[in-house]
Amino acid sequence: MWFEIFPRHFKSFLISFIYRPLNSNTSWYNFFENEVEKAYSYNDHIVLAGDFNIDFLQPLHKKWECILSVYNIFQLVNYEPTRVTKNSVTLIDHLYSTNPEEITHVNVPAYCPGDHYPVSFTIKKPAFKTSIIDKHVTIKYRSFNKFNQEKYIEDLKAKKFNEILHFDDPDHALDEWYSKLLNDLNKNAPVITRRVKK
Repeated sequence: MWFEIFPRHFKSFLISFIYRPLNSNTSWYNFFENEVEKAYSYNDHIVLAGDFNIDFLQPLHKKWECILSVYNIFQLVNYEPTRVTKNSVTLIDHLYSTNPEEITHVNVPAYCPGDHYPVSFTIKKPAFKTSIIDKHVTIKYRSFNKFNQEKYIEDLKAKKFNEILHFDDPDHALDEWYSKLLNDLNKNAPVITRRVKK
């Protein structure tokens, strides 16, 4: 879920709070990228926060590095563990922004009522000034120009969705369902990349 924040007299931005299940399949990255893609096409000023269960103290998954690079998203909790147990020290609670210069006072207090440390931050005001150097931005969006509803429905009917019933883990079943659905959606309504004026 995305929330659009409208600071008085300044440009709006989008914020979302994320939880990624620990044992998520790699298809979660595709689902996440689709969500960011839709948000970015609407407003390129994005803030993301939450428990991603991706340890920033360890080498990152290549797909995750690619998403951050493509959408120019910066992780702002730097080298401070957010979860400490008797057996592990991890940085899995993240804060991301496409405008990192507007985020200040990022703190991870070393106390918590549960098993994660809180992450706090401040968004400066004024917020999100548009660059005067580059007047263009690259956006990605889903094109429905040649979308044929009947063909799309036929493609969906040909998918063996009953295979999902064989999964014992509901998260894996959901990942497989999204994968099958997005495969046909990408075929019938492909994602387009375009450079446009800000």
